[in-house]
Amino acid sequence: EQTNHTSHYVQPSSDLGCLEEVEPLRSKDPIIVSSTDRQILSQKLHNKSSKQLGNWLEEQLETIFKSWGIFVSRKPKTVMIVSLLICSLSSLGLVLNFSVTTDPVDLWVSPSSEARRDMEDYNKHFGPFYRIEQIIITPTVQESFYHPVVVNHELKNISWGPVLQQDFLLAAFDLQIQIENLTAKTENATIELKDICLSPLRPLNSACAIQSLFGFFQNKREYFFNKTEYLVHFKRCSLAPQNPNCFAPFGGPIDSAAILLGGYNETYDSAQALVITIPVTNYNDDSKNFEAKMWESE
Repeated sequence: EQTNHTSHYVQPSSDLGCLEEVEPLRSKDPIIVSSTDRQILSQKLHNKSSKQLGNWLEEQLETIFKSWGIFVSRKPKTVMIVSLLICSLSSLGLVLNFSVTTDPVDLWVSPSSEARRDMEDYNKHFGPFYRIEQIIITPTVQESFYHPVVVNHELKNISWGPVLQQDFLLAAFDLQIQIENLTAKTENATIELKDICLSPLRPLNSACAIQSLFGFFQNKREYFFNKTEYLVHFKRCSLAPQNPNCFAPFGGPIDSAAILLGGYNETYDSAQALVITIPVTNYNDDSKNFEAKMWESE
């Protein structure tokens, strides 16, 4: 028995249109988005969210300060009284228990730190660092000058800084001598610089270890009467401070011309400031520093 198979063909309705019209979101080709486009889109979203957050924060601040302004305007006396009360309570320490910390070690180093413990142990056995009395002087006329001197058997016309002017050095030397002659009087004694200063060769030499340009000249004023002579001697000593002819009155060399001068460029010859440093003996027991403090107060 044969069965007849009949094929039925349905003509699509013209009302449905083409596939692209029925499903417009379907695409035959994949959509490719570049990394640059993704970055731009991400940046736009970020900017939008940041702007929204900024607007919200601005609104909150406006609300808070508006409320505070209204409160202050309505109750000015209450606000002033409370403010004065808070300031007064915070300032009670100025009256009851106020002390000023001036020691930089106490200001910046914790008492429990290892560095602080090492320092205290060193000071206990060898003594603390010197008390430093320092004078920095600059000429009122900052003008360089030229003067010929013989350097390494060759005559050179060198430019010298204002510090090495003859009249300035004489005035600065007189000032140093006046400082060295300062005295402080107590009920029982008169304190002089030699009583408190560092004298490394004491008792053989009781002179203070003052670090000063005049130490190159053994504190002899007559050196500065001849400009050529003192300039040549300064040049020699600034290059070789260990030369015995450059030793200071305390019997030892000046550490370096770098600690005696300031404002120089490549060489010490161009210096614009003079530095005088007087080291004073220091003690762990602060009561032993009484004489030094009395002299310093002068």
